[in-house]
Order: sequence, then C-alpha cells, then structure tokens
Amino acid sequence: FFAFEDCVNLKSIIIPDSVAYLGFNAFTNCTSLTKAIIGNSVTSIEEQTFKSCTNLTSITIGTSVTSIKQAAFYNCHSLKSITIPDSVQDIGDLAFANCINLITVHIPSTLVSFDSTAFVGCNAISTITVAEGNTHYIAEDGVLYNIDKTEIMYFPRAKELNFDELPATIKKI
Repeated sequence: FFAFEDCVNLKSIIIPDSVAYLGFNAFTNCTSLTKAIIGNSVTSIEEQTFKSCTNLTSITIGTSVTSIKQAAFYNCHSLKSITIPDSVQDIGDLAFANCINLITVHIPSTLVSFDSTAFVGCNAISTITVAEGNTHYIAEDGVLYNIDKTEIMYFPRAKELNFDELPATIKKI
C-alpha cells in the first residue's frame, strides 16, 4: 500500500513475475512515470494503483491479471491506447476515468463485468473493439453494447452519431 506514492522521479517500472500483488495506491502521483510493465504473477490491479500518473504513456498488463479495480488508471492523461489482456474478467468503476488522451480500447473475450463509469472523462476515445468470442459484450462501429445489443455500455465521446443510426434492439441508454 502506498509503496511508491508521490515518487515524482520514478520514470519506469518493471514489476517482475515474483510479485503477485500490487497494493492500493502503489504508484499514485508518480508524475514522471512513463512506462510500466506488470509481470505475469499479478492477478489484480488494485484501487488507484496508477492514479494520477499523468505522464504514463505505456502500460503492459501481465497475462494473469483478472481484475482492474476502481480508479486503477484514473487521471493517466498521457495514456493513448490500452489493450486489456485476455485474462481480464472485470473492469471496475472509474478504472480509466479522465485518461483524456485515450483514443483506442480493446476489450478481451474474457471480460464478464464492465462498469459503465470505467471511461468517464475519456473524451478522446473514438473506438472500442471487442475480441471475438466475448459472450457478454460486442462492439459495432466503435460503440460498446451488451451482447444482445439492448444496452449501450459505452459510446465513444469522439464519435459522431445520428440517433436514427441506433440499433432498433436498444432498450436502455
């Protein structure tokens, strides 16, 4: 918990496979951090782990991570794209909120639970894709829907839409 919080001179971090747990606020406010590689033994990115790492441009998430918790990457302003590995099943509320330069997001086939606030304030997102085989979510024209396309889970803020283009199946906005 809070292990590297406010380490403003930390520029990059490689978390080895020997590390199984990243605590709450572990790297919060590491404003010089530009690159993080999370090893393959970490199973969860806890609450606010990388919160306000405003210069983080590159994140590699290990293949054992199953959960990205609340506000894990909140205010990571320099993050432009995120590929969520096939191991992730849950994305918590505000997980990537206010990542103002985030443009593309790829959702894995394994994602089961997605909080609709995960990308609040990410106004540059233009496209979301979902891996084939996901039984809970689907993306069409960059918009994220539940699998039945009865609910819009996330509409990219940078995308234009005319309301006559919404699928007729939508029941909940």
